[in-house]
Amino acid sequence: MAGMSSVLHAWRALERRWQTWPQNVRHVCRVLTLGSLLALGTALVYVTGGTRYAYPYLMLIPVLLAGAWYTWRGSLLVALMAGLLMAAMPLSVETGEVQTPLNWMIRLGLYLVIGGFAGGLFERLRQSYLSVELASRTDPRAGLPNEIALEMDLSRWLKRPPRQDARSVGVVMVRVEDIGEIMEALGADACDELMVAISQRLTRLGPNLVGCYRVGGAELVLLFWPVGLKELERLACKAADLGEDNLVALGVPLRIQLVLGSSLQNGRGASPGSLIREARIAMLAASEKHRVHCHFQPSFARRSVQNIQLIARVRRGLAQGEFELHYQPKLRLADGRVSGFEGLIRWRDEHGNLIAPGMFMPKVENTTLIAPVTRFVMSEACKFARRHGAR
Repeated sequence: MAGMSSVLHAWRALERRWQTWPQNVRHVCRVLTLGSLLALGTALVYVTGGTRYAYPYLMLIPVLLAGAWYTWRGSLLVALMAGLLMAAMPLSVETGEVQTPLNWMIRLGLYLVIGGFAGGLFERLRQSYLSVELASRTDPRAGLPNEIALEMDLSRWLKRPPRQDARSVGVVMVRVEDIGEIMEALGADACDELMVAISQRLTRLGPNLVGCYRVGGAELVLLFWPVGLKELERLACKAADLGEDNLVALGVPLRIQLVLGSSLQNGRGASPGSLIREARIAMLAASEKHRVHCHFQPSFARRSVQNIQLIARVRRGLAQGEFELHYQPKLRLADGRVSGFEGLIRWRDEHGNLIAPGMFMPKVENTTLIAPVTRFVMSEACKFARRHGAR
């Protein structure tokens, strides 16, 4: 099994390398291979004594290969060439006995039948493969290209040689912020129709837009080439204006809120996954900052990692008493007396340093962690009220 796995891995690597060759080069290689096999088969039939023996059937190898590469047209052409080559071969090289016309015509007909059948079968397989591949690259609900198509296309664009003007590949991720309300009010079909309408609207961005893809229920990715940083930011703002203009889904006019994040290829080392990830991080940063658009900055990624690590420590911090409730008095303006207190949650880490609430509370409020944090705040506030209520 290990040996078979190694062979398959090597074959797939060879196939991927083959696909990177220019189409004209691959075509020439195939034609040379077919010609060499026909010549080799003819020589082998002659050396082994003529067409009386079973070796003429080796000529079916290039016929089948032609069917696999060029479907029925290629297999019929190569079958005809193989049949004509066999017609020139003697029945027996040793005695010089020639074939009867009926003999080589039967063989020619056999080659043509086998070639036509094999070519038709390979064409059916190719059409089936193309249908499956197209389906795998298309969002089934909206009919838009999906994330698989995005990664394939983005990989192709990233392989282009760098331009002298330093413009490169740009990615903009677009999210409909209020998709949940639309889903609740109108259903999934309205969301799908809305995403299609937005994608159609965004095609007005100009010739630099080379693709629009749906990568989630509420997310689209726009692919631009060639583009610079200032130009990408301008296109992102224009996309926000176009997308937020009045749209219609299931006959209902809608006004939606978009948030966008963008990333730009820097150097030859960029990968499709890294560009998409950077655009998503920038989009999340824009959402947190309540902005329409943010372009990716390395600090966004560092902060995202820090936030993830910080949120993972909330339960432990509650258990170890790291959270505190500070109190800010509220004064009554009429007489200047204290009328109450406002509780302010604070988190002191293991080194005694205070962690700003903005670093953890927005995430806590959107997770189940809000329940234990709320219980802590209520408990501390009640204790404070009992201590100071009697004074």
